[in-house]
Amino acid sequence: MSLKRMLVSDIDGTLLDDGNASNGLDTLRWLLQKHRDDVALVYATGRSFVDTMSLIQADLLPIPDAIAPSIGTEIWFPSWQQPDAVFQNRIDAHWHRHVVEETARQIPGLVLQDEKMQTPFKVSFEVHGPRKVIDLSTLLKAKGLEVRIIYSCGKYVDVLPAKAGKRAAVSYLSQLMDIPERHILTSGDSGNDLDMLTNPNTANVLVANAEAEMAAVSRNRHVYFADNPHAAGVVEGAKAFGFWPGAI
Repeated sequence: MSLKRMLVSDIDGTLLDDGNASNGLDTLRWLLQKHRDDVALVYATGRSFVDTMSLIQADLLPIPDAIAPSIGTEIWFPSWQQPDAVFQNRIDAHWHRHVVEETARQIPGLVLQDEKMQTPFKVSFEVHGPRKVIDLSTLLKAKGLEVRIIYSCGKYVDVLPAKAGKRAAVSYLSQLMDIPERHILTSGDSGNDLDMLTNPNTANVLVANAEAEMAAVSRNRHVYFADNPHAAGVVEGAKAFGFWPGAI
């Protein structure tokens, strides 16, 4: 089977509404089934791999061809036994997780999230307001660390290796699956989707219920700002871009 296109979607706030199937998800599922021989489905999510699989096993989400969980710091393929080692090795370069944690302790009000949210390639915090994020960035740069800092939903801060993230995961999958980025559609709603949605080489959909922090993204000519929220917005955006095989 030679897949021709790829749909990459965030989960929470995009396909799901407060943990439940959103309006339009059944339509999207039908479209994916109709084009199953031509379109790869990928979830790029802030959720862990285990959490993502629980949604799939509960049939809340259709079975994907790959999963990029923990904000694009891992990539998993069927049979879902372990993350892709090549991608892990790629993002591991110059990554010093213990230094990130030590540095963060110098900033009052920057609180580590629960242990289940931490991974070898992601340090996750909660914070009130962006000032602490700026302080963290300044201190990490002073130490010469190459990292990616993601601020989302007005309270979450994730520090990743510089070569990680949802956009990096999409680029890796594009090369591995031999699907040109111009044939890839991404969709999301919040700050941890920002780098993915601003890729000028892909078609990108910002759903109508997007976080306020994403307002500037809607002015990007590579981004379609849907009138509909959640999965219905993804369906709308895919149609606007002529994404489905045979549409263009």
